[in-house]
Amino acid sequence: MGLKDLKSAILKAEKISCDANCFIYYFEAHKKFGPLAKEIFEALKKEKIKIFCSTILLTELLVSPFRDKDKNLISLYLSLKEREGFTFVAPSVDIAIQAAKLRAKYNVKAPDAIHLATAIDSEVGFFITNDEKLKKVEEIETLVLKDFTP
Repeated sequence: MGLKDLKSAILKAEKISCDANCFIYYFEAHKKFGPLAKEIFEALKKEKIKIFCSTILLTELLVSPFRDKDKNLISLYLSLKEREGFTFVAPSVDIAIQAAKLRAKYNVKAPDAIHLATAIDSEVGFFITNDEKLKKVEEIETLVLKDFTP
């Protein structure tokens, strides 16, 4: 599968969710996956597809920039709060329970379980990540970036 296949999948959804690694690849211009992440976010913006993510996304994204005192990257990540079509979802009791079920069933890490539970609760079309282990979660369709690169 290639980039065309990924774009085709994205355009079928009205809303999606992305793992932290997608944002890191995009904002930090990752050599291998940065161009792919850029294509994804440009397609989402062009097609006005909504992105729903857990508020813990900011916790994951901001650790290194705060540690490195990288004001530019901090500002870029914080700008997500103001982006059109982007919605942060705070973990509710239902999301916490769903995350616990996912952790119990699939043995995924707590942050991943919260991201997935948020995506499920938000009824997104799919979850984009680069973590192949998350493909085993049957409750939501998961697209892995590595599957769309040569």
